[in-house]
Amino acid sequence: MRPTTRPTSTPPAGAIQTKSARVWLGEDGIIRIRAQGRQREELEDAIANVGAVARVAQGVKRPLLVDLSDAGPQSNECRDHYMCAESKKDITAMGIVTSSLLGRIVGNMILGSNRTSVPVRLFPSEAAALAWLENQESPTSGPRSR
Repeated sequence: MRPTTRPTSTPPAGAIQTKSARVWLGEDGIIRIRAQGRQREELEDAIANVGAVARVAQGVKRPLLVDLSDAGPQSNECRDHYMCAESKKDITAMGIVTSSLLGRIVGNMILGSNRTSVPVRLFPSEAAALAWLENQESPTSGPRSR
């Protein structure tokens, strides 16, 4: 049986909503960001999403699951912001979930431009990404979920 690419976790009521995504901390201590609306992301969207990840991280470096299943195109400035080291300062590893052509293109750009020490991998399902992220470096302090 082929793994599903449909999200298996549901954002809680307290998830941070930005213009292009929802961001929350799972009970397992993994931050999730789920793109929404297949809309074009600009630099200000990337800044808002990175800021939401920082708020959810609560000052603790954590693994990040990025669900691009419903992502839209991104401007060059948006992609550059997501790829900079400053945008990855709150994460220990990044698992990217996508099965769409656009999501794979964006995910491969992320992999190709990853110049930080944060490990990044693409996955066809949320379950596969979570299994990998759970084996990456865990937070050393702070609450597991919010």
